Amino acid sequence: GYNITINNSDAGDGGNITFVNITIPTSFSFADINITNGTNANATLLANVTIVKNLVWVNVTHGIINNSGNNTRFWFNATASSTGTYYINITTSNSTATVNYTTGITVTVDGAPSVTLIYPLRNNNYSSASINFTVVSTDIASNTSSCWVSLLGQGNFTNYTMHRAVGNTFNWTNASIADGNYRASIWCNDSWNNTNVSLANINFTIDTTTPNATLIAPANNTYTNVSSQNLTGNISDTLTGIKNATLYVYNSSGLY
Repeated sequence: GYNITINNSDAGDGGNITFVNITIPTSFSFADINITNGTNANATLLANVTIVKNLVWVNVTHGIINNSGNNTRFWFNATASSTGTYYINITTSNSTATVNYTTGITVTVDGAPSVTLIYPLRNNNYSSASINFTVVSTDIASNTSSCWVSLLGQGNFTNYTMHRAVGNTFNWTNASIADGNYRASIWCNDSWNNTNVSLANINFTIDTTTPNATLIAPANNTYTNVSSQNLTGNISDTLTGIKNATLYVYNSSGLY
C-alpha cells in the first residue's frame, strides 16, 4: 500500500484545493477501489481504475483541503507487474482552477533477492568432512540482510545462519559432517523482509571412507607352476560405489 501526504500552505482561494489526481504507472494495477483507497479529507472518489490508471478526489463546494494549512493524507493499494523504480504523479487544483501544481514521487518495487549457489554443487560426492556452503545473493533495491542453511541428514533437520563474507557472498562451514547422504536448502531475505527460498533440494554425499578390497584368488602364499593366473578380488563401497579398480602385481624384484 501507499500513503501520500499533501500539505496545503497557500492562503486564500489558492489554498482551497478542490481536486487531487494521483496517477500511477501503466504497469501498475489498483486493488479494490472501494475498499483499499481513500482519504481523510472531505472528498468524493471518482475513477475508473480498470481503464485509467488514476485516482481522482473532488469536492468543488467546500474543497478537499481548505486554506488552514493542514496536512491531508491519501492512500491506495497498487501492485506492480515487476520489480523496479517507478514514478507516481500528483496533480492538485484550487477552487478557481488557476493553480495547478504537479509533483512526482519515485517508488521502488522490490522483490526477493536473487540467490546463486556456489558450493556444494548439486548431486556431487565429496571425500572431505568439511563443506563450506556458499551463495551469492543480490537485491535490486535493498541489501540482502541474511541467509540460512537448512541441512537434512542422519534423520534430522538443522538450521544454520550463514555469515556475510565479502560483498554479496554468504557462507557457513561445517567441518565435521559424517559420511552419508544429505539434502540442503538455502534461503535469503533482504532488508525489506522479502525472502527467496528457491535453493531447495541441494543433494550431495559425504564419503571419506576408502573402498574395501579383498583378494579372493589365488589364496595368500599359494605356489603354482601355471604361468596363467586368474586374479579375483571383491571390492565394495558403502555409499558412492566403485568408480574404477586397478590391480598391481609384484614379484621379488618389485612391480611386475
